[in-house]
Amino acid sequence: MLRNPARVFFLSSLLLCFLHLNWAAGELPDRVATHFGAGGRADGWADRSSFLLMYGLLVVGMSAILGGIGWFAGRLPVSWLNLPNRDHWFEPQRRAATEARLRDQMLVMAGATNLFFLGLMHVTVQANRQPEPQLGGGFWVLFAAYLAFVAGWSVRFTRGYRVTSPR
Repeated sequence: MLRNPARVFFLSSLLLCFLHLNWAAGELPDRVATHFGAGGRADGWADRSSFLLMYGLLVVGMSAILGGIGWFAGRLPVSWLNLPNRDHWFEPQRRAATEARLRDQMLVMAGATNLFFLGLMHVTVQANRQPEPQLGGGFWVLFAAYLAFVAGWSVRFTRGYRVTSPR
C-alpha cells in the first residue's frame, strides 16, 4: 500500500492538513475573517468552529471527489470517459495499467489540492493574527503556484495519453 509514491503523497498531504487544522484551532480568534475582498481586506466572517469544520469538510470532500474519480474511472463504461485515445488505452492488454495510472494521477492532483488548501488555511491564520485582518501577498503566490501546477499536470496528463506510432 505505501510503496506507491502517489498514494504516499496523497495520504501525507491529508495528514498534514489535519495536523495543520489542529494547530490552526489554537491560533484562530473566536471570530474568523473568512473572506477577503479587493485589496485583501476582510469582508466575511464566521465563528472559529464553523470555519474549522468547513475546512475539514472541504479537504475530505475534495479528497473523496478527486480520489474517487481515479478509483471510479476503471469501473465506468469506457464510453463515459473523456480520455485521449481512450479506446487504445482501455484495450484489454492495457486496461489494468491505464486504470492504475489514472488512479495515481488523480491522487497526485488530490494531494496537491490538499496542500493548496493547507496554504490557504495558513494565510488565513496569518491574516487573522493582525488587529485588522488583511490577506497578504502570500495568497497570490500560493494561487499562482497552484494554477501553474494544475496547468503542468493537465499538459502532462494529456500528453501522457498520446499514441505514438511504432517505428
